[in-house]
Amino acid sequence: MRLHDGANQDVLRKLEAEGAETWLAPMTEFFSYSNFIAKVLSGDRLKESGITMDELKTFTAHWINDRLVHKEEHVLYHAALPFLEEYDDIPSPEVVGLGSKYVDHNFGGEAICSMGKSDDFARRGLAGIVSVIPFNCMPGNTVAALSQSLRRRHNNIPFLNLDYDGFVDSSRDAKIVNFMWQVKERYQGQKQARKEADEALELSSLEGRKGGSGK
Repeated sequence: MRLHDGANQDVLRKLEAEGAETWLAPMTEFFSYSNFIAKVLSGDRLKESGITMDELKTFTAHWINDRLVHKEEHVLYHAALPFLEEYDDIPSPEVVGLGSKYVDHNFGGEAICSMGKSDDFARRGLAGIVSVIPFNCMPGNTVAALSQSLRRRHNNIPFLNLDYDGFVDSSRDAKIVNFMWQVKERYQGQKQARKEADEALELSSLEGRKGGSGK
């Protein structure tokens, strides 16, 4: 849904028209996550039920795929530098680790992946997050319910949940406009905080040099 402009009614362009610089979580994220979580669950079954040849084959296959995916992503990322500098994606173990603060990995589905990536975006200092989901999607509804917990954890970061059912709804555009107002307010606050921190650091450095020369 998030990757199909027709299905999400050009939500990225609408956000950018309101002044946003967007960062889209890639399709590869879900494929990598799916393989990684299958490996984790297979490992859990080996621990709980003992080693069987079929389960061992399943675990080994996912382990090999995981290594190959990580290797290919690493090669592609470095081939695209400097265009993707500082836009690197965290690996699946870290995505699941961050998402586990909100939902257990045994829950299954994409919710833990979406929450983990959202937490990563918030930690990196992004000023807002948009979750785009199909109408009545269970993992999407789970993310919508858990998004309040993420907002509280990250200083009330703006978090917009948008569901799409194939119909045009003007209320979505109104939600985007309102969301972007919150994002701009947060961004200006972050910008001012960074400026004040830099000024305080510079002042501290000047005082330190004066003190050193006085001695």
